[in-house]
Parts: sequence; structure tokens; C-alpha cells
Amino acid sequence: IIGSAHSKLEIKRKIEQGCKAIFLSPLFKTKNKKPNLGISKFNMLTLNIKSKFFALGGISKKNIKTLKMLNTHGMAGISFFKKKTGLKN
Repeated sequence: IIGSAHSKLEIKRKIEQGCKAIFLSPLFKTKNKKPNLGISKFNMLTLNIKSKFFALGGISKKNIKTLKMLNTHGMAGISFFKKKTGLKN
């Protein structure tokens, strides 16, 4: 089971719901969501929690290398992959 969270409270709810993986967003600035978590807050929210976290939100070619600094098992990025593959809405 995979869940999505934006705060400590939502992470707690996802764990209680039995989620084994959690998309945590938005990591970086996006057009739709404010404020973004940033590297430090992302890591603080995931500290000492055994769930697998995946970064989501605002990931681009310019900031993808920054993901190496995160407590994450991976990333997802709709806009990032659309640009890479040329897919349109």
C-alpha cells in the first residue's frame, strides 16, 4: 500500500493505514503547492521512521542531483518525465 503525505500528521496517518511506502511532497517549489518542504524538512520528517519515502514535487534536471542528500528510496516526477519523454497532457 502506497500513500501520499505533506506533513508529520499525514505521515502518521499513512503509517496507521498500513502504508509501506509514502510519497512525501512537495520537495521543491511547484506551480500548484506552497510551501515546499526542502531538503532539511524532508529529512527531518523521515528521520527514525521505517517506512520507505519517495520524493515528489518540483523535481527537475537542475535539482535531481540533490536527491542524493535525502532519506529516500526514490522519486517520482510527472513533469520531469513528461519533459524527458516528450509526453503531453
